[in-house]
Amino acid sequence: LSLLYLVSLKMVELEDIVKLVIYKCRESGNPITETLAAYVAQTTMNPTNAKFFLESRLTESEAQELVDKTVEKLALQDYPPLETIKMQIGYDSAFVQQEFMRQHILTTQSHESNKHIDEIVSAETKSGNDFEGITILYKMIFQFLLHKNLQLLNNSTGNTNTKPNTTTNSTIEREVAAALESVLPRAGLRPFVSLTTPEKVAQLCELSNIVIGIRLFNKEIGKGGVGLESFSDIVNHPSRNLIKDIGREVIEIVEVCDNYTTFFNVLDDMREIRPVSDDEILNYKDELTHRRQYLSYVLSLQEDVQ
Repeated sequence: LSLLYLVSLKMVELEDIVKLVIYKCRESGNPITETLAAYVAQTTMNPTNAKFFLESRLTESEAQELVDKTVEKLALQDYPPLETIKMQIGYDSAFVQQEFMRQHILTTQSHESNKHIDEIVSAETKSGNDFEGITILYKMIFQFLLHKNLQLLNNSTGNTNTKPNTTTNSTIEREVAAALESVLPRAGLRPFVSLTTPEKVAQLCELSNIVIGIRLFNKEIGKGGVGLESFSDIVNHPSRNLIKDIGREVIEIVEVCDNYTTFFNVLDDMREIRPVSDDEILNYKDELTHRRQYLSYVLSLQEDVQ
């Protein structure tokens, strides 16, 4: 048999076993995810040969035994190793999903912005006195700036798919038009036309920042800035409390881990007071592993937030 054929056979076996495990768990009132079922099935040992069940072709009886053992494992309550696996899968799955969404949003926004920029730098004008060409170019620049400001509105609301209502849209258009006219009047486009492509791109990015800055200033003095968060809103945003909450959580987990470590350090002395079984010790070690894994995730989150 070819290696590819053997791999495909094992994939079929795993898929069927996972489906059975999910079905049986659901029947017993213990709904689980496909990822968790597959992980536990793949890491379940065959007692007859001390290897993972799925390391070799399974007989019908072995497949049934694997399903039963997997379901039995997944039904365990307050079992630290299982809770650790659940946490790892949950964290990794959530991270992948959020990272995918973030990259998708960034890619979409970047693509749309670059499309506007490409149209501007590719626009052809006969000369600085080409009134019609200058007018078209000015409208292109305005549309680019409007797009960048509407992006800020969508980002502040947390929904990149929602279009602003007509009133908000019209207000932002007026603000952007006024800011653009104050920074770069139509007559001032003549020098822009003669710039190189890299210089035009740099000028457009700088212009976008200036226009947004003007609207932020107007927001602070109460004369505009529709859809923008004020400086005080940003400083006092509820999400800033997350840093403090994570910090407190880290301190608490570290203290818990230190308590476990202290227990293991004085274990010999404790045994003189009362007997401690090997099962208890193993359970405490599993609990410590779970806490340390949780701590690593919280520290990673803390680093990202800060």
